[in-house]
Amino acid sequence: MALEYPSLLEAGFHNMTLDDLHTLFVAPFEESEWRQILCDKLCHFINKLKESGIHCEIWIDGSFTTEKPQPNDIDMAIFYNEEEVNTLPPERQEILAYLFEVPIIIRQHFLIITDFGEGHF
Repeated sequence: MALEYPSLLEAGFHNMTLDDLHTLFVAPFEESEWRQILCDKLCHFINKLKESGIHCEIWIDGSFTTEKPQPNDIDMAIFYNEEEVNTLPPERQEILAYLFEVPIIIRQHFLIITDFGEGHF
């Protein structure tokens, strides 16, 4: 049976900056270099998403958002508008193609779930 760890946040949705992510999910775990690595990779990923210019919402969950000292990864879902992505200039679509290339995601320890179909937005 897997050990359950308490959540670092109350249930619900929380708007956060990249600095907030570090403050809440890394700073309290001074002994965990791995949390810092995961947060750095997440921040890099989010900054690349911003470069693409798409509007999206990112939900972060899983053991990274709990008191587990060494979470395996960061679970997240990204919600975006498919039409907007399809109308991006080719150079910005290339950024997204790079970010969502499966081997890259696996190497960076992220679970990505994208585009939940019509009617979501």
